[in-house]
Amino acid sequence: VGGGGSGGSGGVDVGAREEDRYVIKGGLAVPYYICGLQPIPVTDVNKVFNLLAITQANRSIAETRLNRNSSRAHTLYRLHLTRTEEGKTVTSQIILADLAGSENIKHSNATGVTATEAISINKSLTVLAHCLSMRASNSRLTPPYNTCTLTKLLRETLEGNARTHMVVMVAPNNANSAATQAALRFAKICKQVKTRPRCNLQSEIPYADQIQHTIDGLRTQLSAEEGHNEQLRERLAELEEYMEEERRREQWRTELA
Repeated sequence: VGGGGSGGSGGVDVGAREEDRYVIKGGLAVPYYICGLQPIPVTDVNKVFNLLAITQANRSIAETRLNRNSSRAHTLYRLHLTRTEEGKTVTSQIILADLAGSENIKHSNATGVTATEAISINKSLTVLAHCLSMRASNSRLTPPYNTCTLTKLLRETLEGNARTHMVVMVAPNNANSAATQAALRFAKICKQVKTRPRCNLQSEIPYADQIQHTIDGLRTQLSAEEGHNEQLRERLAELEEYMEEERRREQWRTELA
């Protein structure tokens, strides 16, 4: 995730590139999600580590004056977990986010594509810091998660129903003191964000059936208003797209089983 991507509600992503392959959807009636990603079932920890290794090998890196192996994008790993406790199904997910560091282009001497990537990374980190600042201050306004891909995909970890931990990397030498101070100020803001995780018990009614029930209700309501409610139309379109994506994912799961 380089701060790019397109789609979703609320305008264009900061740093979005036209050639980005995957589109971000959701944000109104369902959490943000990436279209076209294929779920890979895993049953043991070794397969998880193998997949992480493959992803690590595919990361985008480049050499700059400051770093021989500089990350040119953020990397997100998402692991969905399901377990049964006393006859009840509990669902959760683990998100590992390896954020690329902010970069001073004058110091890194980045040019061309590398410079464009640095600008995109810096913009997405700025948006993330702004969203966290609003959460830390308990602002009544909704943080602008929809401004960039990074904050769209991290929204669930920042909104409250999560246990979120952040590790901030700093450099020990005096030459990087300004960057270190900025990183520590960012960490201080993160520590002020409060989350309230709760147990996610799976309903006896399948989630897809719940979504379909909501879709039917929105269609009825929209028909009563003769289709003039733009907000309802947007929510309905989003849910219909989500259901289509879920059907594709279920087909992939069946083929991989």
